[in-house]
Amino acid sequence: MNDIPLSQLRVFHAVARHLSYSRAAEELALSQPAVSRQVKNLEDVLGLSLFDRRGRRVQFTDAGRSLYEYADQIVHLAAEARRAMDGLRNLERGQVRLGLAASAAGHALRPALTRFPVFHPEIEVRLTVAPSRRIQQLLAEGALDLALAGPDVRPGLHIEFVLGDTLILVSAPDHPWTTQPPPDYAALSQRTILWPPRGSGVREAVSSFLQEYGLQPKTLEVPDWGAIRNLAAAGAGLAFVPAALAAPELETGRLVQFGAEWTFNFSRCLLSAKDRPLFPAALAFANFARKG
Repeated sequence: MNDIPLSQLRVFHAVARHLSYSRAAEELALSQPAVSRQVKNLEDVLGLSLFDRRGRRVQFTDAGRSLYEYADQIVHLAAEARRAMDGLRNLERGQVRLGLAASAAGHALRPALTRFPVFHPEIEVRLTVAPSRRIQQLLAEGALDLALAGPDVRPGLHIEFVLGDTLILVSAPDHPWTTQPPPDYAALSQRTILWPPRGSGVREAVSSFLQEYGLQPKTLEVPDWGAIRNLAAAGAGLAFVPAALAAPELETGRLVQFGAEWTFNFSRCLLSAKDRPLFPAALAFANFARKG
């Protein structure tokens, strides 16, 4: 049997991921007939049918499902090899795939994000923002090089270093507690807490804080931090928010912060995968991040 051309394997991989010739063609910037032809050529090389097409539906054959497991590894390894070679050109080219937990919003790495392009203008920093658990999952899968997330780190990830952050309790300026502070933490159980989405590191940290004091407030899950700040400012509930994230609203008076007793520390970790070495571009970015 002839060797499998990598170009045909990439096309097969795209069709297999989408189970769609048209979506694969769109992703690869090819015409749909060209995609069909590449898959047919690969089937001829292998002497096996890879997909069963019934109208618009595309399904794996047993051979196609088996080949996909190998193709997924090969395509990703080929991409990593190319990125490694790009990164070795004296850092003149390359890419850093950086994941940020949604609550971080870049503020913890702002110095590195600002200075890095000045010294390495040809290296692209590609950001992915999502809840902490999702960011860690993408890092473990090889879709990211570095991630700022935490503090509950999943197995298989290496902690580069830890950054400190502060969570504060905020509300609308006309909240009753701004003029008559609550007697103790127990009063929180009578209030609504605006809750980050599942998988958020802040949500896990606040949940631990509440459990420590046996508190069970009402919660309202909100999809993103911008909406949480807006709803808190509108009086829809209280919110524990990273201090840097709430700073603009605190400065304008849209939000107010309660006292130090409602404040606690929160750690963020710069993470990488234990089983994969960092490419030169990612190593360079990590060095900038360490310097703060």
